[in-house]
Amino acid sequence: CDKQILFMNETIEDFRSFFKPKKESSQFNVASAIHEVLHLTRHSLDLHHIEVILSLTESLVLYGIANEFKQALINLLMNAKDAIIDSHAENKKIFITLQELSSSIVLTLEDTGGGISEESIPHLFTPHYTTKEEKGTGIGLYMTQLIIEKSFHAHIDVRNSHYGACFILTFPKKDLK
Repeated sequence: CDKQILFMNETIEDFRSFFKPKKESSQFNVASAIHEVLHLTRHSLDLHHIEVILSLTESLVLYGIANEFKQALINLLMNAKDAIIDSHAENKKIFITLQELSSSIVLTLEDTGGGISEESIPHLFTPHYTTKEEKGTGIGLYMTQLIIEKSFHAHIDVRNSHYGACFILTFPKKDLK
């Protein structure tokens, strides 16, 4: 019982600090931000037996508002979780890869949820477009795109992979301070 209370208290504190309106841009460690988001979403992913497989270059930094980055990542993770649940996938996995290329930092998030219909892909980042029928609002991916493109001067793309959807976030190194 004490462990449950301690866990609930930690979760409340995590969310309390997550939503503080810290709007100043600064350098932050990307892998640390990913780990924080996974800590916040762990219960939801564990509840559905979804395994997250990480391949992270731990030393990479971005310049921007860390909480906005985390919110974008939460949106992508929860969409991946929903896709896996809705597709009744037996292989319930989300792969997160963070790597440095010559001119950019690339974050990919790939799920085993079966992918997105080719007709939907061009509209995914449009406000109020949803593939979730009555469950979705169409705001999550639109806001994610706004955060990535406007706040980080980066690019977000989506394609289908062999197992499901793959979101690719490309952050130019020249914008790092």
